[in-house]
Amino acid sequence: MVDSATPAPERARPGPPAVLRRWQARRDTGPLAKACLPKDEASNFIAERERSDVVHDLLAFLGERMQEIKGFLGWLESYVGAKVENLTPKTKLHKYYEHDYEGFLAVLKRNRKKLVT
Repeated sequence: MVDSATPAPERARPGPPAVLRRWQARRDTGPLAKACLPKDEASNFIAERERSDVVHDLLAFLGERMQEIKGFLGWLESYVGAKVENLTPKTKLHKYYEHDYEGFLAVLKRNRKKLVT
């Protein structure tokens, strides 16, 4: 079981977990582990400062996102009758959530000869 050290309102905010928002805002200032799972000089966790609940939320969020991506790409393959790996540029399809609809559709049009009609 993971203890909740982070205030409930902060953990309940919509969107990515609080730790992901903080990490995105200051990713160049230090590792995530140091911020949420601090250790003393002897490499022992500092229990009163640890925030394993936030790390748990981040991992759960990333796991859910990976499942959603895997599910969508599986559906896409069954719908178009082709493996994403055989389409170009497959990176745009793998990272569809970073691109707009027009860009996604352009990739499918570019590969129309490989798709089942």
